[in-house]
Amino acid sequence: MIADVGESLRARGVFLSGGAGAVGLAVTVDVFRNDALIVTGAATAPLDAVNAPGVYQYTLAGASVTVAGEYLFHFLDTGATADEVDVYAQWYVRPWLVSLIISFSTLVVDITTAISAILCNVWSCPRRTLTMSIALIKSMLRGQKLELLRGDTLDLDIVGLGDLTTADDLWFTVKKQLSDVDAAAEIQISLGGGLLAIASSLATTPANGSIAITDLVAGNITIALAAVEMAKLDVDFVGYWDIQKLVGTVVTTLTRGNAQVLGDATRRII
Repeated sequence: MIADVGESLRARGVFLSGGAGAVGLAVTVDVFRNDALIVTGAATAPLDAVNAPGVYQYTLAGASVTVAGEYLFHFLDTGATADEVDVYAQWYVRPWLVSLIISFSTLVVDITTAISAILCNVWSCPRRTLTMSIALIKSMLRGQKLELLRGDTLDLDIVGLGDLTTADDLWFTVKKQLSDVDAAAEIQISLGGGLLAIASSLATTPANGSIAITDLVAGNITIALAAVEMAKLDVDFVGYWDIQKLVGTVVTTLTRGNAQVLGDATRRII
């Protein structure tokens, strides 16, 4: 995951017990900044014990994100009752100059939009509403290409999908081919049913995947998938992903793009 200097970093660790999300654990976290320990044994909080069991989170305040580099979060089940007692999450913080370039690019887009609006008014053109995705994915997303690392716990924040207050269900799907049926998806997770499909087969442990809505009005969600499921994925294919919403009988695609699963070198954990 990528952030800027001064931005708070929210990290999550997923703990399973018997293959299902583990609740009621005493999970602490250590934080390393460029290999130097800056937080020791801090308490964590469960994300949502009902809708996202086993997910524990910790936020490092922006005041502690003072330099660019690697920030490693080590989550520890102090009671040693989970299937894996050590879970890791990682952030990369960009230097100030990169943030400045990105801000400047955003400013150019805003100025271009404003000029277009002025020209439209000059020529008395009719008012139009443009519909487009504004999803900003904070981890592993470059443009609209989603890069997933085989064997790594998936913890994906997506914001700006729009009002979800009337949504009856949501689906996050990754496929090799658009023609593949949902049961043969590489990944399919739903808001109501958890993990539905993994590695081209029906999932056997729905609790290993989840979608949690963190802001109904803005349309912010978090997608989680256990490392044991990510380890089943084929690597190096370039496929497709999307997020769909169901309201009554109406299905709407909220955002979409290409997806790639990258291979991992270390196999000691999975």
